[in-house]
Amino acid sequence: MKINKRQVGNKLEDFIIRWKMFICIFFSIIITILYYFKIISNIRENLGNIVALLAAMLVVVTLILTLLLYLNDKEKYKDAIAEYGEKNGKDMVYQYVYRIIIANILCIIIAIMVGIVQAEAIIIKLIISLVGSCSFCYLMMGSIYMLYFSIDIVSGINKEKGKKVK
Repeated sequence: MKINKRQVGNKLEDFIIRWKMFICIFFSIIITILYYFKIISNIRENLGNIVALLAAMLVVVTLILTLLLYLNDKEKYKDAIAEYGEKNGKDMVYQYVYRIIIANILCIIIAIMVGIVQAEAIIIKLIISLVGSCSFCYLMMGSIYMLYFSIDIVSGINKEKGKKVK
């Protein structure tokens, strides 16, 4: 039995979609532990870089929304959405993008809190680290997945039209 790249990709995609919150919580716990043991430090010095990355991710989400608007009337997109049920599929995709935007806003608020609030209690720092890294992980995973989803459909549409995608 030969395993196809597409089958492996589909299995990985299903795993990520099903367990995305647990994956985010797992990575945020690791990041919080690293922060607690001072392996990760100087967050305030890198706050500008974090905000720049968050702004770039917001641009990526805007690109995703633009691609979804382009795809809205394409057959390949309708077929991909039909797997989840015609009505529920579109709702699921747009709600997922909405949650990614909310995660981005939450990350920006936490970055502002890190810059403004001078918390000395370690428990407050750990809670902010846990929530911030969890929302950041969700934002990154969601943005990358939705970009992959959109580009995969666009490339499938272009292949059907006989265009060569470079």
